[in-house]
Amino acid sequence: MSEQSTAPRRAALVEISAFHTDTRYRLVRMGGLGWSPMSAHEFEDSVRAAFPDIDLEDPAQVDWSDRPWQWPR
Repeated sequence: MSEQSTAPRRAALVEISAFHTDTRYRLVRMGGLGWSPMSAHEFEDSVRAAFPDIDLEDPAQVDWSDRPWQWPR
């Protein structure tokens, strides 16, 4: 029998919404605030400006809904 944590799951600092082919943007939410459309070029600069020490490869800090690091054309 495994023990389950009773602590609530903490949201990642950055969340990226699902990939959609009908737009060149993905919706990104930083710090639990509203969603903003961002292109691949805007993403890393915006995230690093908000969270300079973030590890973009850490899934606890950056939560991709699907297709990590992929952006619609």
